[in-house]
Amino acid sequence: MKLFFFHAFFLMCSLLTSTLLLGQTDTLHTIETVEITAKNIKDNGVGAVAKKWDRSSLNNSATNNLAELLAADGELFIKSYGAGSLATSSIRGGSAGHTLVLWNGMPIQSPMLGLLDLSLLPSHAVEEVVLQKGGNATMYGSGAIGGVIALNNRPDYRSKLAADISASVGSFDHFDQQIKWSQGNSKFQSVSKFSNLQTDNNFFYPIAPGFPKRQQTNAEVSQQNIQQDFYWRPNYNNEITLHFWRQRSAREIPPTNVQNKSEAYQNDRTTRILLQAKTLKNNYSLNAKLGFADEHLDFYDDQINLASLSRFINYNGELGAQWTIKSKHLFYIGINDIFTKVWTEGYDATASEHNAAAFTSFQFNFKNLMVKTSLRENFRPGLLTKPVPELAVDYSISHQLNLKIKASKNFRLPTFNDRYWSPGGNEDLLPESGWSQEASISFNHKNANRNFITSITAFNRNINNWIRWTPTTGKSFWSASNISEVWSRGLEPKIAYSTQLSKVQLSFGASYNYIRSTHQTSLATPQIEKGTQLLYIPIHQASTKLQLHWSNLSATYRHHFFSNSRGVNDNIPNYQTGNITLIYNTKKQSKKSFYLTINNLWNENYVIIERRPMPGTNFKLGIRLKI
Repeated sequence: MKLFFFHAFFLMCSLLTSTLLLGQTDTLHTIETVEITAKNIKDNGVGAVAKKWDRSSLNNSATNNLAELLAADGELFIKSYGAGSLATSSIRGGSAGHTLVLWNGMPIQSPMLGLLDLSLLPSHAVEEVVLQKGGNATMYGSGAIGGVIALNNRPDYRSKLAADISASVGSFDHFDQQIKWSQGNSKFQSVSKFSNLQTDNNFFYPIAPGFPKRQQTNAEVSQQNIQQDFYWRPNYNNEITLHFWRQRSAREIPPTNVQNKSEAYQNDRTTRILLQAKTLKNNYSLNAKLGFADEHLDFYDDQINLASLSRFINYNGELGAQWTIKSKHLFYIGINDIFTKVWTEGYDATASEHNAAAFTSFQFNFKNLMVKTSLRENFRPGLLTKPVPELAVDYSISHQLNLKIKASKNFRLPTFNDRYWSPGGNEDLLPESGWSQEASISFNHKNANRNFITSITAFNRNINNWIRWTPTTGKSFWSASNISEVWSRGLEPKIAYSTQLSKVQLSFGASYNYIRSTHQTSLATPQIEKGTQLLYIPIHQASTKLQLHWSNLSATYRHHFFSNSRGVNDNIPNYQTGNITLIYNTKKQSKKSFYLTINNLWNENYVIIERRPMPGTNFKLGIRLKI
């Protein structure tokens, strides 16, 4: 706690220092803002389906964390253990470890588990979120099998001085506050953020028909974030950025609906630092990154006198260069190196490793056609991996009709727990790997008052050497082995329509995901038959969104449907939920926003993970002030 407030003091001092320094710049002349941009073929997503939330979308989302943001639009399936508890993603029937999460290009998932708890990432911590579905391991590396979630901080060099302050209260003693302070000029920007969240999550839920409702206990959450971003642009061809992110969370682990009591709790402390330099010339660009992460996860259960303490550090370096030849040919080459060290009582000794990679990509642009080929080679002592290729095509059939096609090989390296946990770890594990293919066609019709977009995407993915923990023959513990093969395939149709009716802007969107993700091998223990759906993956997922804008008022209603799925002990019944958000914006120079969000509007009794109850109807009321 003392260290956290030391960082808070450091942030406040940086604010004061920045103010004093910038106060001496009255002789500077305001010039037209020009962003340092280059069409980076590493991130442009040729052949892939992607969705982006910009500053405006994030500001109007009225969500607290990344899990809530991604679940709201129904773009992927969030496996939530309940309000304030663990939340992970499943993209196109993949596991949580098949989603790679990047912070300004740096992977931030745990090397011990290979996943990231999305409920710990505040949605207001970044200025942009990009979700890119499909295999992306060729350019981004291990874990990008189902897709990539990119969290990006962006500067606004037009800003001289701005403050963004918000606070909200809600059900179950929810209380949160966020402060964002930015100042600078056309050459330098300082952005400071602080957030605090407190909630009890003490909602009532039914345990069985005819029985009184039970109140959830041991479910308090406390979370604080401090962020500091510095952007320096000495000229329009060069930029240096420094990002600092300190996060602390303390949360209790509530009992399941078949437990009477829980005394478990978990404390997380994370520090992330990233230094980045960019330079851009007429026909080439260079990008260098150096990142560091230090994360502690301490789990306690007083009922059984358990204290499980773990920590890891990550050093991440990357260098990339891109050349453009006659504006039609783009060539990219990059290298990166990651050093990881883990301390935990679950291993016989401290574990560490180096992972290095070289990757390259070539893109050809010709009129209405873009073709991109990529190749990656990973290097890790003791593990020989084959090169990972990718081929992607974007073809504009007409100005309204567009076709995307992509095929790639993808992989996920075994996690530290998979290899070093004692007992049960297996240092001889092979990477999960396989091919994925997708094709998408979209139609867009736009005129003065209407915009109509529809698309359908088909995907197919086969993953071999899927790692599973199973009982060890003749032993009392489970162990990790490459014993599964999984086949995922499906369809993703979407439709979006917007129109202007007098003073009212109306928009409607609907999406449906058909996902079959099945075991291709049978197991005796645990008993799994060939052809059965993976646990907690609904075959049918549907979402609709209706939005109205009138004057300063906007209203958004979202409805989600999920079919039944398989759990470890019980089947998960199908369920549907509705959420509504009302936002009122003033038009004064100091802009105020008032918002009301009602979740689970129809008071649905449901679970996403078996025996982990979800709250009934609940609300959040907030205010936001922008100066």
